[in-house]
Amino acid sequence: PVQRNHRTNIYGQLLTSDVDINVVIVPAYEDTANNVELPTQIATSNVDSLAKALMANEKHISVVLNDNVDLPITMLGQQTGGSGEYKLGGTDTENIVIDLNGKKLNITTTYWSAIGAKNENATITIKNGTMTSSQATGTWNSYDLSFANCNYVIEDVVFDKAIAFTNADKNVTLNNVTINETHDYYAMWISAKGQTVDIEGLTINSAGRGIKIDEEYVGTPAKVTLNVNNADFNTVKKAAIMVKSAAGADINLANVNIEDVAADKVFAVWVDEDAAGDADKVVVNGGLVKVEGDNAVVGATSNAELANAISDGATIYLKEGTYQMPSLNGNSVTIIGSKDVVIKSNKANLAGCNLTLEGVTVEAGSYNGFQHSGIVTYNKVTVNGQLNCYGDKDIFNECIFNLNNTYVWTYGSNNTEFNGCTFNTTGKAILIYNEGAGACNVKVDGCTFNATVGAKAGAIANQNCAAIEIDNYAKMPHVLTTANNTYSENFSGEWRIKNYVADAPVTVNGVEYTSIAIDGKLMTIDAEKNVTVIE
Repeated sequence: PVQRNHRTNIYGQLLTSDVDINVVIVPAYEDTANNVELPTQIATSNVDSLAKALMANEKHISVVLNDNVDLPITMLGQQTGGSGEYKLGGTDTENIVIDLNGKKLNITTTYWSAIGAKNENATITIKNGTMTSSQATGTWNSYDLSFANCNYVIEDVVFDKAIAFTNADKNVTLNNVTINETHDYYAMWISAKGQTVDIEGLTINSAGRGIKIDEEYVGTPAKVTLNVNNADFNTVKKAAIMVKSAAGADINLANVNIEDVAADKVFAVWVDEDAAGDADKVVVNGGLVKVEGDNAVVGATSNAELANAISDGATIYLKEGTYQMPSLNGNSVTIIGSKDVVIKSNKANLAGCNLTLEGVTVEAGSYNGFQHSGIVTYNKVTVNGQLNCYGDKDIFNECIFNLNNTYVWTYGSNNTEFNGCTFNTTGKAILIYNEGAGACNVKVDGCTFNATVGAKAGAIANQNCAAIEIDNYAKMPHVLTTANNTYSENFSGEWRIKNYVADAPVTVNGVEYTSIAIDGKLMTIDAEKNVTVIE
């Protein structure tokens, strides 16, 4: 029944709307004391009132469910063009909040449809309850509970079916969300339209698959950014996350549990075999990634399995654990793992072989490294302790060095590169000094040097070490090129020639030096090893 409701709201204003007996409407109210415009709110279990409130052209819309509601999506206006979107609010609406209040909202007759906002810059927030739709079959875009064209915040919600995000270049935030899917579908579909999806707390229980980033029905794919923290995947098929997009994806994972992914408990991310040509555009931090259908060795879990997996050209994926690097015996290999995969370098003999390490942690120590190696490439590797370089070429890309009172030593490497690396140290970082290996060419570009304290070298008594120390004591000429580096104040400078022996010139950034120097300034040294910088 409808009746005239003569009551006051929480602000003492008289309410005179014709509303359902179960509906409480709180009109917009400006709190001038706190300079806050409070939203229009409606608490209802009445479908007509709910639909009307969600369609209002108010700046802020807030609805609260009093009971479970079956809401036909066709009550939310008409689909726009051919997009299938029913757009909430009006052109001036900035925020729409749907508080499920512990109840269930069932959107019915959702075939080939999606929820969106009339103002594409609006944010729709859904929180505190359960949401589903009545559509029982169909492709993802006709079956899923789809969210289109604007920004979304979804908090403390259980979805009783798959969901999809098709909101190009917008933001999605999911906090404490559970998706229960009883069909063989992806529980979450993200169209490759350039969205950023931030997830904190996710549980997926699916009779099908986990998350899909896909370019299907997208004219020009755009890279998706997906950040997942604290998630549990329980799926029957494939990997937790699958990517099929010519634009690739940036995926950052932390505390993601895939032990209950029946088809794959090793790789959190797969690249769809149809997108194998774009696999390099899928960048994953915090988990392993593979191309669907490749024949890489999967999940070596022991030193014996690692040694058995080695063959020329092999790509080996390691599960979390600690491994001893074996000798390669003529085989060049790639080893991939997360930072929880620890490889003890010791003094493994690589006999001229090439080695690529990706994502793992290397534990080193005095004179430890990969000896007699060809090209050794470190991609996003964490290095703990002193590491000696022995390769024909050693390349470090975006690596983190936790050095304490040690350093990286170019000891036996003819060519060494550090690109975009971070050095955490107690005053020492890189030592350029080769012993019996000929000239040493070193490039340091875009690196950050952090020192918690300063440190002294034996060669100079009154000056802290520089971030990069150069010593030609073994009478080997050295060439250093630096660019775009930053260093903390506990270093004396970016680079320093701490010791110089005649007839072995040192060249830094194209300038040849025949004496000790720091950052392009020459120095003199007295009998007590105290230096004076010559301006």
